[in-house]
Amino acid sequence: MAQKSASRVTDFQTNPSETREKSERTGLSTAILRRGTINEVVLNNYNKSVAYAALLRERDLTPTRARDLEKGLWNLWAYDMGFITKKLVSRDDPPQIKTEQLYTLEALMGRIDETKAGNLEIEFKKFMSISLMRPGEISSVSPSRQVDMYWHLFVLHTSEYRNFCDSVFRRMVNHVPATDEEARQHSMDGYERTIAMYDKIFGPPDPHIWNVKVEEDTCGASSPGCGNCSDGGVVAS
Repeated sequence: MAQKSASRVTDFQTNPSETREKSERTGLSTAILRRGTINEVVLNNYNKSVAYAALLRERDLTPTRARDLEKGLWNLWAYDMGFITKKLVSRDDPPQIKTEQLYTLEALMGRIDETKAGNLEIEFKKFMSISLMRPGEISSVSPSRQVDMYWHLFVLHTSEYRNFCDSVFRRMVNHVPATDEEARQHSMDGYERTIAMYDKIFGPPDPHIWNVKVEEDTCGASSPGCGNCSDGGVVAS
């Protein structure tokens, strides 16, 4: 049965403060400390996202779009995704019913401990930051296979995922499969754009999570991700 999911962004996180300095001091940093994990990493990447958004604002963003982008980044980095991340930690005791995504990630990265799972959450949020900030001329961006597995698991929690999209994008962002050669090429092009924007915003990608070199994958397609997935940014009614 479908259930309406409660917002995972607390009230003080829904309205970004007027200055970045105030937001770092009062809002986001407080939210991260509540999580009690990798807070400096999250705060650092949020600051990088905001800095790049400021460049976009100065260049070609309307005031309305700039406000929406600031609010989206705020809600993205303050969003509590622990309920997804903890499902991707490998456990022996008690015995674990592994998700398809965890099996794939273990094949790619070995046993997934809390640090690796936390890193995957951070990289997913970086990818979503790029999706949120991509210039209007860019039609799509695509994740690495590892980040895609995190996204796959999140999408399965439909009410939570819709709540996330409403909080960050103010619309539904569909996970769009690439089902033919033309779509796969589009996905590969999107991956190259993603890596280029990633480097500008966050610095060099983590080679353990972002496969910068295109290699043949298990889907039978030469692609940087699983060969079947891309984010077309489709708005769902």
